[in-house]
Amino acid sequence: MTETKTKYEIMIDVMRTLGVSSFDLREIEKYLRKIDAEADEHGRYAESYCKSVVDHFKLEKEISKSDKAMITSLRKQVKDLQKQNQQLIDKLKTLKTVKSMVNEVNDNLQKGFNSLTDQINDLITDEEPTYTDVSGVQMDNYPSNQTYTTTESSSQQ
Repeated sequence: MTETKTKYEIMIDVMRTLGVSSFDLREIEKYLRKIDAEADEHGRYAESYCKSVVDHFKLEKEISKSDKAMITSLRKQVKDLQKQNQQLIDKLKTLKTVKSMVNEVNDNLQKGFNSLTDQINDLITDEEPTYTDVSGVQMDNYPSNQTYTTTESSSQQ
């Protein structure tokens, strides 16, 4: 004869398997209805139903442990990603500061270059000779130091 158990005995088997000190009998009843388990006239269930109930709740516990481990792993990944994100934010702030400094240096160089260009242009325009028209002055009155002779003078001899 196969061993049969009441829902209370099934609950005790589930508690032993899971290593817990209490369990909700309504969960056992709910799962027995889900698998269409029928009790005999004494309210006892066949061994196959008992094993199915125990295995179901054991699997749920393992899944729960797996889920908890996955949640822990995901939380660690979130913390690592938050740390990396903060590092990237800090690097971005530093790059923005460097860019601002480079732009400031570029502006200062451009201003200096423009200032030098203006100064050079001022010097060039100040040094341009101005020509005045001198009327009535004859250029023949100016002595010329050039002598074109082919004979030697007496002092050179």
